[in-house]
Amino acid sequence: MTRPVRIGVALGLVFAVAVGLGWAATAWLGPLIPTRAPDPVTRPTPHPFAPFTLELTVAGGPVKQVAVATDDDCSALQPSQRLFDICSLAVNADAAVIGGAAFGRLNSEDTPSFDALVWRARANRDAGVCAAGGLLDKRLIECQREAVDQAYELSDAGETVRIPLAP
Repeated sequence: MTRPVRIGVALGLVFAVAVGLGWAATAWLGPLIPTRAPDPVTRPTPHPFAPFTLELTVAGGPVKQVAVATDDDCSALQPSQRLFDICSLAVNADAAVIGGAAFGRLNSEDTPSFDALVWRARANRDAGVCAAGGLLDKRLIECQREAVDQAYELSDAGETVRIPLAP
């Protein structure tokens, strides 16, 4: 055997012995090492919901009270995608989540997040929701005004929604 081959064989044997010793040590000492049972993995609620009630009128018909506890309850507004989107956002308890859904356009464009902040402010009877949602300047003033306006309602696709002020 040539010298490089003998060195390669020797290194291979050393490696094999090291792996074998490591395996034996793990098998022998493994039961002695305390292990902690893994905690069950639970997903946090991405955003807590805050229920509210809305009054829905379809095509001038009678007023229907709709209790909204989750975004699934917004299906009564489905004929209007805009009202459905607003409702689905307004059910969030966190105003920052509602405002964040506008992806940076909250103060520059008309988005469902603006109206959802108005709905959440009315449901909470707290115009401070408008600022907590990220509204600024004239958009903030408009939201705060609509949050307490007794005559506030929003219409789209033959549906009219009124969010009664919370008691």
